[in-house]
Amino acid sequence: MFKHTVKIDDKDVTIDFWDTAGQERFASLHSSYYYRAHACIMVFDVTRKETYTNLANWYRELQQYRKGIPILVVANKIDANPRVTSKPFQFTDKRGLPKVRFCSASDGTNVVALFEDIVNMAYRRKQEMALGRPMSGDATTHTPVPLVGDDED
Repeated sequence: MFKHTVKIDDKDVTIDFWDTAGQERFASLHSSYYYRAHACIMVFDVTRKETYTNLANWYRELQQYRKGIPILVVANKIDANPRVTSKPFQFTDKRGLPKVRFCSASDGTNVVALFEDIVNMAYRRKQEMALGRPMSGDATTHTPVPLVGDDED
């Protein structure tokens, strides 16, 4: 887990980032990562097709535990294959999600913007829930964001 504090609307907001690693051997732990999550970043590795294929399973699982939270889908390792940024990815279109974000954790391309966007999306969603449409488990002072993704062993 990584904890970070940001200022949004002149308020200090503490964010907990949890990484589920996306690996099958950790699948039984995913539900505990989703508990009280206010947003999710789903990451796939552009050099490993099976990670893109796994998005459907991760999405289905997330919807079971935290339906309606903001989700960003990220194509990682674009430094290894820059041409992938011109490919259409239908996963997000089929589910009404924002377009796939392209980044490289290795060289930092779009990483800061990605985290700023998901934190703001989570914060806005949490504020909406506080105005009368609460989701179960949203009574936390922290904003956990599980990272479901392409980590390797």
